[in-house]
Amino acid sequence: LMTISSLDDLKAKAKKSGNTYFAMRHGYGQHMDAGVVSSLDHDSYHLTEDGRKGILAQAENLKKDGITKIIASPLIRTQETAKMAAEILGVSPDSIITDKRLREYDFGEWDGKPWQEYVDYRKKNITSYDLPLGNSSLLETKNRFGEFMYELEEKYQNERILIVTHGIFFETVAAVVI
Repeated sequence: LMTISSLDDLKAKAKKSGNTYFAMRHGYGQHMDAGVVSSLDHDSYHLTEDGRKGILAQAENLKKDGITKIIASPLIRTQETAKMAAEILGVSPDSIITDKRLREYDFGEWDGKPWQEYVDYRKKNITSYDLPLGNSSLLETKNRFGEFMYELEEKYQNERILIVTHGIFFETVAAVVI
């Protein structure tokens, strides 16, 4: 029987994988130039030239970190970002793992609509963490990322993992305790 008195106590007693995690948001994409919401795996929005330049700079900064694995969202812009990063980091592009749990927030009926309309709707209607603002809620999205992170902790040991995903990952993953 074990007694846990605080979150810090829980963290101290938890099994550690030895993994180190790095996260990268995809580069600036065509959907951003178009000002639309895009969360479909089969959308046709690629990185822009400025987006590619930004990824090259970010990947150069990660060279010193010895990345051993890259896991990416299935969306085109994240796949392009992951492949560019892999080339610079010396990781085989063929070894990139695609995980659908890293995909964008599911915007549902908002897909393809103006970003600002979605933002305005969200500001007016976000009264609860579990209120759907499309086809999923922030809580469901956080749980999806949490499941992903816990699986990495179970599956890998002493890896240096680059996660290529979307902005919503950064908004919600802080609520996941590893």
